[in-house]
Amino acid sequence: MTKHKTSTMIRGRVMESPYSRRLLAESLISSGFVSRMAQQIARTVETELGGISAASITKTQLREIVHNIVNRDYGEQYAKQYPLREDLDYDVMVEDAGGSFPYSKGIMSQSLMASGLPPGVAHETARSIEIKLKRNQSRSISRENMREMTYNILKVESTREHAERYLLWRKLKRPEQPLIIMIGGATGVGKSTVAAEVAHRLGITRTICTDIIRAVMRQMISPGLLPSIHSSSYSVSETLSMPLPEDSSPVLIGFTEQVSKIALGVDAVITRAAEERVSTLIEGVHVIPRTLSDRREKIHEILVVISVKDYKAHEARFNQRYAENEERPSEKYLSHFEAIRGIQDYIADLARRHDIPVINNVNLDQTIELTLEEITKKVQKLGIKPRLEYGVNDSKIPNA
Repeated sequence: MTKHKTSTMIRGRVMESPYSRRLLAESLISSGFVSRMAQQIARTVETELGGISAASITKTQLREIVHNIVNRDYGEQYAKQYPLREDLDYDVMVEDAGGSFPYSKGIMSQSLMASGLPPGVAHETARSIEIKLKRNQSRSISRENMREMTYNILKVESTREHAERYLLWRKLKRPEQPLIIMIGGATGVGKSTVAAEVAHRLGITRTICTDIIRAVMRQMISPGLLPSIHSSSYSVSETLSMPLPEDSSPVLIGFTEQVSKIALGVDAVITRAAEERVSTLIEGVHVIPRTLSDRREKIHEILVVISVKDYKAHEARFNQRYAENEERPSEKYLSHFEAIRGIQDYIADLARRHDIPVINNVNLDQTIELTLEEITKKVQKLGIKPRLEYGVNDSKIPNA
């Protein structure tokens, strides 16, 4: 029998998501089907969806397809267990001291991604939690009970480590001391892409690039007064006017001169974040260990450095940039490529001397996971601990 892979999207009232064999099987089991039969029906549905031309169907249409397959393959008495209509079209309310809010798969998915779950798995788990609540006719649940339920589900369906990370990041949603996550690295290593995904998964809405800080400072300070901030990090050495020692590196002298000036703007961003108690992610080539202050007591700082060790792979990234954005031609970078590599070596060496993780960006998904892992390790070392008194009493958890 030929296997069909379906990419059919299932449309709900608010959003659409890919067809999930696992979620359909869970829905069938909740309706009274034994596991083996539920799995077989879900596979049959996947095959039939793979043979249709529609890019998406509604949940009602999917339910009709499932009902007809059950009726055809197993008979009317089983079809009655999975009727054409389902009385689950309501919101489960999550309650806390601030009021009550509808359960959101999107918000739950983001929380689960912070624990280290891949996006697809996180979304399926969030949907699975919704199904468990509705199958047990839960109209409302306290936020604390929701977290306990999710913790136990993660322990059973994933790992205890994911479960504990989930609680850790829930605790950090309203921290007494905000997190300042700093992601550094030379030009072209992919730090901006990694930073954007990390911020999304951790629910950090305030992000800033040091190039933006430099752009603001450029508008305020003339090139004649402070020439170092009016050049790129890899070409700032060309603005140096004073004679240098014979064995010195003009590239690194120019770069560190620029970093020392941009650090003033970075400090201003951090000071504001500390005052407002808002976790913030700062990324850029100017984020290096030496710019971090030891006197900050109102924040938790975490620094990770991204690199690309392979020379050819790093070089190829600039050609890819040009292909994707003609306003940033690769020639500008490639003509300064040796300077960029020198800055990367300097940042990586400095990071290692300060016991800061350096992640080699070979595969983007893996780099994102490793970055999240390093951030979590640092958070745990800071002594921020989640409540872990939840038991494994699955009798308290709907369908856990």
